[in-house]
Amino acid sequence: MADTFSVLLTRTASTSLPVGSITADASSPEVGKLRYLAFGCSATPADYMFVLRVQRCTTAGTGVDVTPTDISTAGSATASTDCKQAHTVTAALTSGKILLEVPVHQRATYQFYASTNYELAWPATASNGLALLTPVGPASVVLVTALFVEGT
Repeated sequence: MADTFSVLLTRTASTSLPVGSITADASSPEVGKLRYLAFGCSATPADYMFVLRVQRCTTAGTGVDVTPTDISTAGSATASTDCKQAHTVTAALTSGKILLEVPVHQRATYQFYASTNYELAWPATASNGLALLTPVGPASVVLVTALFVEGT
């Protein structure tokens, strides 16, 4: 049975560093699938645009570790997926592997819901996963909530 987790990621938007990353653990990697993503900005409302990008990566980069919360009723209490936020060193992005890219107005909240079999997946390969980026946007605090399953 798949375990379902929630993770909250935040940082001041950067055109060169990820908001966060979700990657397979280096010592016990499992397949994972991103099923839901919410993206928004907590700054004073203004007329700015962000671009939210989800791109494959082969390393998580350097950032603050974030512990995912188990939201499944019968699953493991501990995720074997590594999550990071507020990167100081970018994740190693896989060229040409942009899975999602969408413009978002600063006053809006964007939500991505994956249909069954169309989740944004990562392999059971050490440190491979997804980087959540803002390649275009002002230096404002952005928030991301991601729901993912592992072991599927």
